[in-house]
Amino acid sequence: MEVKGKVVHIGTPEAVSDKLTKMIFVIEMQNGQYKDNLALELMNQKVALADGVRIGDDVQVSINVQSREWNGKWFTSASAWKVEVLGKTPATPARPAQQVASDDDRELPF
Repeated sequence: MEVKGKVVHIGTPEAVSDKLTKMIFVIEMQNGQYKDNLALELMNQKVALADGVRIGDDVQVSINVQSREWNGKWFTSASAWKVEVLGKTPATPARPAQQVASDDDRELPF
């Protein structure tokens, strides 16, 4: 599932255990005339997806939504697995691309 919105909060990574690091970030989505906030989790290596994202950026986020039961209560989580900042132009390469010579420009080695 994909959602679009504006980043309104970026949390700090939190070590939940030796094997689990979690970070929350929140996007504001336009839902008709209303604005809804959606808190998304980034887990372990996915925490790096927030690198380069700033508050106020428009983003498109691919998420997995899951619900699970524990002691008769249901809990729902939304985990992001891809974050794309919208409206940013790609970075210019540090070196210009080398031009490949055509067959006519190449000389035989003998």
